[in-house]
Amino acid sequence: MESHSILAVALPAILPPPMPLSPFVLAAGALKMSLKKFMIAFSISRLIRHTGAVLLGIIYGKAVLGLWHRFSDKWGTPILIFIWVGIAISLGFAGWEIWKTTHSVGSESKQPA
Repeated sequence: MESHSILAVALPAILPPPMPLSPFVLAAGALKMSLKKFMIAFSISRLIRHTGAVLLGIIYGKAVLGLWHRFSDKWGTPILIFIWVGIAISLGFAGWEIWKTTHSVGSESKQPA
């Protein structure tokens, strides 16, 4: 980290969300990287990343929105129904498990010692 401290902070700051950023920021602090170097590298890297995202939105935004509208018109309702049924089943299962746990604990405490 000492010899490539700027690269160690700049590269993860440019990469998209699956890349964890926090360990690299924490390492920079733990290894006492210069605050000035860190702020410059981090700010420029984030500027590059978000500028790239903006450019992609400007170039491909209308095409993606058109594709999204066609897809959601055809499949939006079945997908929402599937999601809400899954949520309802999950809530029912969680409620059932809580009820079973509560009653099994309650019945154990009523047994004579």
